[in-house]
Amino acid sequence: MSVPYAASATVDRPDDDILELTGGENPLTFLSMAEPDTALGVISWMDDPDRIDGWRRAEIESDGEPRKTILKALAKQERALEADATLPVYHDRHRRSTTIVDAESDDFEPETPETPTTTTDPVAATDGGQTVTEEPDDPDDDSDEATDETTDDLHPDVKGLAVGEVLVLERASPTEYIFPATPACDGPFLLRTADDETVETLTFESVLARLEGSPDPTPLAEIDVQAPAEAATNGGAE
Repeated sequence: MSVPYAASATVDRPDDDILELTGGENPLTFLSMAEPDTALGVISWMDDPDRIDGWRRAEIESDGEPRKTILKALAKQERALEADATLPVYHDRHRRSTTIVDAESDDFEPETPETPTTTTDPVAATDGGQTVTEEPDDPDDDSDEATDETTDDLHPDVKGLAVGEVLVLERASPTEYIFPATPACDGPFLLRTADDETVETLTFESVLARLEGSPDPTPLAEIDVQAPAEAATNGGAE
């Protein structure tokens, strides 16, 4: 008899609040798999908002960085239920076709673009000048384009946000902006509102308590609020 999936022999047990939301189902049975395809397949048939919320909490609170692939699929499934969409709701990495070879399959062979041929043969001068030898460009030579770009480090307890991203919580009044912090900060997240320049340090748990659903991170360049000085912004902070 075949089985549809093979999970790890030992799977962590989520807290009782998550199990209550999922009706006793352990989301980590699927979320702990190395590849997300099976989990996305289960998500595509979900018709219970509480179950979706339980899976979201399990993904965020599990060990390791929460995966945007899973969080976006859960948010998409949630929106589909609100719109009374027909199930299943297919998600990006969950799509499969028998007529098109999937880019992640063993049969996929990417096409190699042709590299223009360069020559070092001398080019004869036609104006009585000196014969010139053309040298191919060195792709690693960036001497004419020196860069001063630096990359901020993230606070070790930051989850769900990358450098230069911000969570915008418009349900709050005034709108709240949550930034990832650098290691120099006392906490992993920094909160600033649209009407107040005061900065508040937040823990990961206090960020979770503010969330409703699974808002997508917003690039810092798309907001008009100045990031705090200790935010991880790659130079975009005050």
